[in-house]
Amino acid sequence: MAAPEHGVPSQPSEAAALIQRLRLCGRLPAPSTDGASDDVAALRTYLGDYQGALRACSDSGLQAALAKLVAALPAAERRSMAFVPRRVQRRLEPMLVAEGAAKVEHGVIRARDGVELGYVYMAPSEDAAEPSSPPGILVRWGGNAELAAAEPSSPFSGFVASRSFHAIFVDYRGYGWSTGQPSLTCLHDDAAAFFDALPRLLREHAALAWPPSGPLVLMGRSIGALGTAVQHPDHVSALVLDSPVACHWPYEQVCGSLWRGLAQHLPPLKAACRPLSCDCCLSASATPQGDRELVCLDPVDLASCLSIPLLVIAGTADSLCPRATIQALFDAAKSEDKQLFWLDGLGHNEVAGSRTYWHKLFAFLEMLQHGDPQNSRGPSACNDREENGGSFFAWCKNRSRT
Repeated sequence: MAAPEHGVPSQPSEAAALIQRLRLCGRLPAPSTDGASDDVAALRTYLGDYQGALRACSDSGLQAALAKLVAALPAAERRSMAFVPRRVQRRLEPMLVAEGAAKVEHGVIRARDGVELGYVYMAPSEDAAEPSSPPGILVRWGGNAELAAAEPSSPFSGFVASRSFHAIFVDYRGYGWSTGQPSLTCLHDDAAAFFDALPRLLREHAALAWPPSGPLVLMGRSIGALGTAVQHPDHVSALVLDSPVACHWPYEQVCGSLWRGLAQHLPPLKAACRPLSCDCCLSASATPQGDRELVCLDPVDLASCLSIPLLVIAGTADSLCPRATIQALFDAAKSEDKQLFWLDGLGHNEVAGSRTYWHKLFAFLEMLQHGDPQNSRGPSACNDREENGGSFFAWCKNRSRT
């Protein structure tokens, strides 16, 4: 059976299965399972996929309410600094990194609306040693000021070169050599488009079959990957979250009347009454939070629908994504195999400067591929201030500005 087109379930049973999975969060109304288009539109709205919701919607009132929300999102994005795009030029020829042991290629896929989404594919070179097990695949979405093109100069290149892992780093629209402008409206739809393109990318770049024989791991830095993992549990082996947003940012800047307008045309979600300790949500009115919760599933809700292995790494001094909100997300996850590591004294943009960060990340990936290695589960809090120094930490500071 063909993959569903850009995240919209292609069969009634697929929509029903996703709704059933999301009901684990305890907030969904009793779902209809007849596969009607407006059921899909409601599902996409709850997930924040407003482009997908508009495409699936047949109710004129819901269409109008979605259109008003979409029109208001750019101003909210600017106020919350949701996106800080930067451009770089695409390389048309492959290059070698990590002393020639890893090959890097730049590419693009097309979103449903024709926008090109850029990515970097990194794989062991042809001269690398033959792997002892099927290669793992890591797909990573970066933070809102990161570029996929920076990753070949990171510790990822050495890991790919010395292990049988392939890594794909994805840019948002408007970043790197992606076309278009970044937007919350199409963020989820673009992620779905990229996931749908994975079988082709693995075949073209590395002659790998779909589904992969080895583990397929999704990773998100700050804002990415969680929703995609929840929607594809049959293919995704594990999820890594680096300093994840666990509050209502960047939707906290959207006025309550727009959420209430959506709620007039959708079965309302049960209230979460989420205690939000972050500065962004505390500075917003409490009324819009209640309004948002009528029609929005937040990251804690999505985490409560996870059953795959989960690794979360964050800093104890993160003022953007505070410890309490990240802890709530981790506690909500139903994964039997889940790990949370706190990097003591490090902020949101400092965690990648810790060598413990990379040790824990790579140990987790090796565990998925080869079994649990010795020392893969260390203490829950690590102090790496003394390890932050030299060119390595300077690279990390330049790589991640937000």
